[in-house]
Amino acid sequence: MLWGTSGTTMVFITNIAPMNPLVVAFWRLAIASPFLLLYATTKNFLSTNSSHSSPSNSPLTSSTSPYLPLPPSSSTYLGLGICMASYQACYFWAVPLAGVVVTALVSICSSPIFIALFAAKFLGEKLTQKIYFALGLGLIGTSLLVINPQAIIAQDLSFFGGVLFALGAGLAYAAYAVGSKAVIKKLPPFNVLAYSFSIAALLLSPALLFTSSSIINQTINNSLINTQNWQLQLPFLLYLGIVSTGFAYLIYIQGLKSIKATVAGIAGLLEPLTATCLGIIVFKETLGISGVIGGGLLMGSIALLSFPDKVSKA
Repeated sequence: MLWGTSGTTMVFITNIAPMNPLVVAFWRLAIASPFLLLYATTKNFLSTNSSHSSPSNSPLTSSTSPYLPLPPSSSTYLGLGICMASYQACYFWAVPLAGVVVTALVSICSSPIFIALFAAKFLGEKLTQKIYFALGLGLIGTSLLVINPQAIIAQDLSFFGGVLFALGAGLAYAAYAVGSKAVIKKLPPFNVLAYSFSIAALLLSPALLFTSSSIINQTINNSLINTQNWQLQLPFLLYLGIVSTGFAYLIYIQGLKSIKATVAGIAGLLEPLTATCLGIIVFKETLGISGVIGGGLLMGSIALLSFPDKVSKA
């Protein structure tokens, strides 16, 4: 649900002053990274101190240093960082080519499918009939919720390029989710977040170069207006980075420790539902009968997953 507030926040940011979507993606990760690093360091510090008086087998107390331990395998964190950076880049590249609606539909609906396939292949998660049914309800509900029947799809190559980027976003997010699920079995989960997001922010930092010339020209021409715009945009950027990204992923990975990656992927479909509700409340958008049905199906899929699986008795 916190992820679903990102779109509304970005609207507020761009309404104040235009900002390149890739630059917004960089800032949300660049702001989230120090927050996650500070949280992981504090968590390790408290866990280390408490372990002096009461030993624990928690993975967070495995290091004798109160600070972030050095990664045992830099390739693990680099791979996750590449997945997160690729997700952000593909998503925001897709938006101007395919539009917000199509991008959201393709990326958000494709990611649970990719997650289910990856989890079955690499994590050994069994795809039960309940998961299949919940996945179907969630995908149909999201489609009805996001699709605008009156939208006219452009018939040019740029549109199909945008669809491919959106598929790439869904694929990259699924790889990050399944990779994180596999990694947190052996490594402290909060360290995984902190390192991977920091690497992703560094990988997206060249986005600033793409707009540096225009920023310099605007600053020279009207530095006062730019300063005022930044002051107005800063609270929204801080919210985007700390709350809807940093804190959202903290509670996401906490839940990922105890549920299947496939279930987490389906629960992530609450993002478009939240975005739609905010659009109705904040921007006075309307929701047709298909949207109402879609929202109901989406909530039904989440409710179905909340029931525990039946355990057969020997």
